[in-house]
Order: sequence, then C-alpha cells, then structure tokens
Amino acid sequence: MYFCRLEIIQGKLTAEWREQNPNTEPAAELLKRIKAEREKIVKEKKVKKEKLLPPITENEIPFELPEGWGWCRLGATAGKLSILNRDATTNQAVCGFFENEKIETKYLFYFLMANRSKMIEDSWGSS
Repeated sequence: MYFCRLEIIQGKLTAEWREQNPNTEPAAELLKRIKAEREKIVKEKKVKKEKLLPPITENEIPFELPEGWGWCRLGATAGKLSILNRDATTNQAVCGFFENEKIETKYLFYFLMANRSKMIEDSWGSS
C-alpha cells in the first residue's frame, strides 16, 4: 500500500493507534531524555560534543502536528564515515558500500576520509 509522505509526517497513519494509546510519552519528553543521555555520553567522552542546532521558528512549521508530537532538527551527516563490520540498516540519506572483489573497504574508507573536507564543502540539501 502506498502512502503519501505528508500523511505520514502529519500523523494520519497513526491516529487510531494514538487514540488507543493515550498515555504514550510526548515527543518533548522523549527529546529531553535523548538530550540527557547525549550529555551523559559526551561527559564520559564516548562521543564528541556537537554544535547545537538552531531552534525551529514559527515560520518554518508547515502544519500542526498531532498532540504529543514535536518538531526537531536532525543534524547534517555529511562527511561522517565508518566501517561497521556488522549488518545494519540506514535511511536513504546514507551511502553504504559492501566489500567485494572490486572494492577494498579500508582503502575506500581512507580515500573518503582524506577527501572528507571536500565532501562537506560540496554537500548541500537534505541528503
């Protein structure tokens, strides 16, 4: 079944579920917990502190969200590189390479790492 992205992000596909689950944690609370966990792992030096993204302004909000939902910014991923060494899934904004007889993963990783600043400079848009 095909659904319009707008229906998805407006919450139209989950309206019935939300009615049946009225005690679900609001997005604002979830975002607070994520922020607290992020601050904890930054303090433990497990990840680097990232630059704060600007808050979403009223004129950026294209439509009203269902009760309990919230708007937030997602950080740009341009130039982020990793070798996973395990199965994983990604969204459409992530490019993945599988090692085979034509691609040496470590060589490709270091080549891209050496050209990372150029990739970031040339990146634009949302993916």
